[in-house]
Amino acid sequence: MDKVAVIYHEYMKNYDFGIGHPFRGNRFPRYMNLIESGGLLKDPSITLYEPDQASKEDIANTHSYKYIEQVEQFAAEKRLLTLDTPLNPSILKACKYIIGGGLKAAELLARQEAYIADVIGGGLHHAGPDYGGGFCVFNDIAICTNSLIRKHEINRVLIFDTDAHS
Repeated sequence: MDKVAVIYHEYMKNYDFGIGHPFRGNRFPRYMNLIESGGLLKDPSITLYEPDQASKEDIANTHSYKYIEQVEQFAAEKRLLTLDTPLNPSILKACKYIIGGGLKAAELLARQEAYIADVIGGGLHHAGPDYGGGFCVFNDIAICTNSLIRKHEINRVLIFDTDAHS
């Protein structure tokens, strides 16, 4: 069975760093419009899923609570996390949906309910346990990998990251 999961929440478009910044959120709905207009979502082997936001506990499987609290404070104050990574409440909430999308994909793949998962907006791999940057607030790849290892006792995970931003 070739089941494909497409994971998207409309709020993900708010992972947008503003006019003039290369990381714009409008590319997410454009991508969804493209696959919808192409009829892909009518294919019975493709299912669209809407993720929940990742919780603080989900994020803390990779990032320190101190760093998470710093991010929350910076977002509330609309401050820069780094010179290339601005924060505000909308960006933080969108980031949690993107991470939630990755966690949904990981669960579907681990339970073999999908064999391919496309998380719109995922791939925020530049953040470390107690820092962000490179347009990444949290590291969704590491969060999802750690979730697979802990919840499903998976010993090895292959991450093939082309760093090809859409």
